[in-house]
Formats: sequence, C-alpha cells, structure tokens
Amino acid sequence: MRLASPRRFLVYAESLAGRDPIDTVLFLRSDARSQAELATTLTNHHRAPLTVIATGYETLDGLLLRNESVVFPDLRAACDGFGYGNVTWLDRHSPVV
Repeated sequence: MRLASPRRFLVYAESLAGRDPIDTVLFLRSDARSQAELATTLTNHHRAPLTVIATGYETLDGLLLRNESVVFPDLRAACDGFGYGNVTWLDRHSPVV
C-alpha cells in the first residue's frame, strides 16, 4: 500500500578519512524498470567523511530523486542539515529506530 503523502529519505556513504577522493556512482532501479545513475565523489576529508549522495521522496507516481553530493562530519549533522529534526539519537552516528 502506498502512502497518500510523500515519504522522505536520504542515501549516504561514509568514507575513510585521509584517503584520496573516490569517484563513485549510485545506481537505482524501480520495479517498473525505471532507473537512475547519480555520480558523486567521496572526499574522504578528515572533518567531513560522510557524503549525502541523494535525497528523495516517495510519491504516488514513484520516486523523486535529487543528487546532493554534500559532505557532513556525521549522520546526525547530515539529518539536521536536511530537516530531519524529529529523530532520537543514540549517538551522532546512530539513530534510534
């Protein structure tokens, strides 16, 4: 059953600090064989090792995706930056689900 209102989500990757940047691609495919490829670079920066690759909404018509490629120091900062304010956190890397 699909929701009447959109559900929001983000896709992220955390990389090892101090390494060379890594160019990568996120591949997404739906059941209806629609697909998207979102290119990004994992910077591996020691102060911002987490990259939000994409954000999206689930709608009645399918997924609406946005390529972000934005870096953050941790998952909590990334969620705060994208407006996920109603999250309870165990620590700065672990939301309570």
